[in-house]
Amino acid sequence: MIILQRKRYFALLLLSICILVCVLIYFSNQNKVVYKEYISITETYQNNNDELITKLSVFFPDTKESENVFEFPYTAQYPLGVVDLAGNMVYFSADVDGVGDQIFSYNLRTKETEQLTDNLFAINYIIPTRHTVYFAACKSGTSNVCLGAYDKQTGEIKYWGDDKDTNIEDICIDEANKKIYLISYSEKEDRYNLQHQDNGFTIAKHRVVELDFDLQTSRELCSMDNEWIRMLVLNNYKLLIIFDHQYNNSIVPSEAIYYDLLDNSQNSFSLPPYRMQQGGAAFAENGDIIYVTSQLENGGKRNIYSYNLKTQEYVLLYEAPELGKGFINNWQLISEE
Repeated sequence: MIILQRKRYFALLLLSICILVCVLIYFSNQNKVVYKEYISITETYQNNNDELITKLSVFFPDTKESENVFEFPYTAQYPLGVVDLAGNMVYFSADVDGVGDQIFSYNLRTKETEQLTDNLFAINYIIPTRHTVYFAACKSGTSNVCLGAYDKQTGEIKYWGDDKDTNIEDICIDEANKKIYLISYSEKEDRYNLQHQDNGFTIAKHRVVELDFDLQTSRELCSMDNEWIRMLVLNNYKLLIIFDHQYNNSIVPSEAIYYDLLDNSQNSFSLPPYRMQQGGAAFAENGDIIYVTSQLENGGKRNIYSYNLKTQEYVLLYEAPELGKGFINNWQLISEE
């Protein structure tokens, strides 16, 4: 009889613990906001005191809602920042002592700011992932742009292309498969070509490289002579490679290769009719829509649009402030698993 009572007691105790755990999980999930996909946008504007301000906001394509998240004085050589909602953090660049830009973090919960780097000069990209913040930057005393990886847990920073020659034009991240895709070219070759232009300027050879998250294993996907590979856009296992025949010549339309990362084939791709400008581009989750930064009118505003590849129609997603009152600098699409 005593043994039976003990068994009943332990069964009730186990049941109570299970119920308590379920209740805790339920309320934990109630307080957790799930973000499927959002766009982190960096803008600059002039406030009432004639001060330049960098503003970071988030835009949700599904609901068409936007929210201002963080503002700070514009002191960097290039306005740059990103909102990491999953980590409740903001990462941004700012000048330190007038000698170079560094990466800072701002905790959205504690409102604390922390300087993460101390050896950079200029920063072109900041891309947060679950465990790492990747960035492309020029280190102090050098002129080439290399890749950096900041470990969120330890604060350790690793570099790739830190050889005073490798220059990174663009990067994109495949967090699901732990891959980095980047465009690189030789700083030395580019400088030589600038100094020897008797028959016109020759663009340095551009390469598209696949790199593992450990920054150790890499492979070259393709390369082009005398072509400016300027943008990469990832769509699952396909990589859109956009290139021009001349630097910053928007009159001549860009061309593109659709690179299959599974079989290494190179396929054709019809770009949207209006130029996809630097500063942000991404495929939507279904792959039929591409988000672009474009001007649909001569002299018009630089806005963020969605372009349907099937219907070939543009839809305005995020409109820049009135001309002269603000500017969209850059943005990135962030997907939460």
